[in-house]
Amino acid sequence: MTRRFTVCAGVFCGAVLYFTVWETSHRRWTSHEASWPLPDFGGRHNSVPSPRRWLGIGELVPQVVVDPSRQYEAETFAAIKRVYHCLANYEDCAERPEGNVVIVAYEHFWRTTSGNTGGEIIWCESLLTAFKGLGYSVLTATNVDMALFLYRLFPDLVRVVIMQFLPNLNSNFVATCFNDRFCIRSAKNPTEYQHPWGTSRVLSPYRFPKHYYIGYAISHHCTKTPVIAPENRTNQAFILAKESSYFYDDQDKLAFPLDAYTTITRQTGIRVVTVAKETIGQPIPGGVEKRGQLTREDFYEELSSSKILIGIGRPFLSPSPFDALCLGVPFVNPYNATRIKSMDEIRSGDIWNPFSLQHGALAELRPPFVYHVPMGNTSALVAAVREADQNPIRGRGLPQEMWMESLMERVKELVEVTDWEERAREEELL
Repeated sequence: MTRRFTVCAGVFCGAVLYFTVWETSHRRWTSHEASWPLPDFGGRHNSVPSPRRWLGIGELVPQVVVDPSRQYEAETFAAIKRVYHCLANYEDCAERPEGNVVIVAYEHFWRTTSGNTGGEIIWCESLLTAFKGLGYSVLTATNVDMALFLYRLFPDLVRVVIMQFLPNLNSNFVATCFNDRFCIRSAKNPTEYQHPWGTSRVLSPYRFPKHYYIGYAISHHCTKTPVIAPENRTNQAFILAKESSYFYDDQDKLAFPLDAYTTITRQTGIRVVTVAKETIGQPIPGGVEKRGQLTREDFYEELSSSKILIGIGRPFLSPSPFDALCLGVPFVNPYNATRIKSMDEIRSGDIWNPFSLQHGALAELRPPFVYHVPMGNTSALVAAVREADQNPIRGRGLPQEMWMESLMERVKELVEVTDWEERAREEELL
């Protein structure tokens, strides 16, 4: 019998992670092997023939009370206890949901309880929600040694290891592993990781070419905020920006001139607001009202009461436009007209190019959901705001692939269904 194991990664807003896959055979313990089910760092232990061997082991795993920012530690201990309980009580533990062990060794997984709402955090939080919703046992590692330790606890139950690959940084876990002979599988070291096989083993939140698309979901958060009827919304347009510096980008990234926002209000009567943090020497442009920093819940409230969300070139590939669509709010997606002559004939190389288009994942959507507006064209921007006001979205406009049910289907395909050896043969990697 063979089991699938995966060491993985992904890409979001500049963060890159690698994953590699392999298959290995089940090997039973023999009578001369130790019965203690903790790592012996020799790779000999695997599945045991009888669940009785595991009875009482889970009780030895301590209850952990930790700082909320390190909640992953308590959740990891709880998951380990759950797996031991599974092994002790079920002959078919490997076929049960909790018998699917997922190890995550990427910093944004363990920072999901930090209160940060960046794109990488949102992506990882939704993946954790999907893993747990499917009943998988998720173990979090903050370095390579910890990932190896957790892997050796249940080598035959680990289905996926998500490991970060951040170029030119000390936290490049993949490089650390692949440069460590104790982390690489070989004839002398048969239970460790293998090398990755290129970008087809890189998880991605969007459909990047030649990557493994896993995506993410936001429905489990945004649907908690009700959709406001268009006639009951505040007469405002919401500017998507984290910092006021976004208004002052280099010319080839600058979406609209600074006076575009006063023009919007003057010609449509719709005021413009933002929650961008003001940076020194780069004030919020005239005509834009500043709101304070908001929690995720308050952000949803402010966004849901707006008539449109306006992108200004950055942040690139942000989840926020999907939040807007979920709340029935359309998005202005700026594109570089010198690179893209028509959104109906966009080249594949421009879809994910930050100098060409702010959000490639929205390239196929059209009004009333997404308005693609040429950068620098104030008249086109005003026209989009006016049309969004006159022809609003009725109900939620969130694409199906951004719903949690769809993400869980893709996660199950990744963890339980995909035959990685067969895929490698199809890609002529074996």
